[in-house]
Amino acid sequence: MNWTTLVSPEALAAALGQPGLVLVDCRHALADPDAGERAHAASHLPGAGFAHLDRDLSDPAGPASLGRHPLPDATTFQTLLGRLGITPEAQVVAYDAADGALAAARLWWLLKLSGHARVAVLDGGVAAWQALGLPMDSSPPPAAVAPCHQLGRAVTSGTGGDPSRRAKMAAPAPV
Repeated sequence: MNWTTLVSPEALAAALGQPGLVLVDCRHALADPDAGERAHAASHLPGAGFAHLDRDLSDPAGPASLGRHPLPDATTFQTLLGRLGITPEAQVVAYDAADGALAAARLWWLLKLSGHARVAVLDGGVAAWQALGLPMDSSPPPAAVAPCHQLGRAVTSGTGGDPSRRAKMAAPAPV
């Protein structure tokens, strides 16, 4: 596996259970911020962890001037990667419900920006997976804590020149 953009549901289904494969459910509804988490608890791709757009892929304490979803700081993002079991060698596949929140694409972008090479988005999201009758699961994924992921690139978040509002992903710190 070396997927870096999109992966088809068929290719992903054939790879389920492979070592180093990490699936991340990023479903989110802007009008109901907890809908994605409820959907994940009810049914998700086998073994998928969950990343919340507001809490995990954004900085909820960020100033409104940075938009609805400012970038998370490096420590928050590193903690998320560890919780999901994402190591530097992992093949990550993110998916969402293709409902306009684009959270899977955001996780892809954040990982790419931080230097993680092997990340892809499930082509067609969960709807394409289900349309093919591929397996879903409702059990919680096994706890998957990975060692600190050393982030490799600096990320800035539309700060308007304010260096205090940068996600300092270039300075790795253990979590």
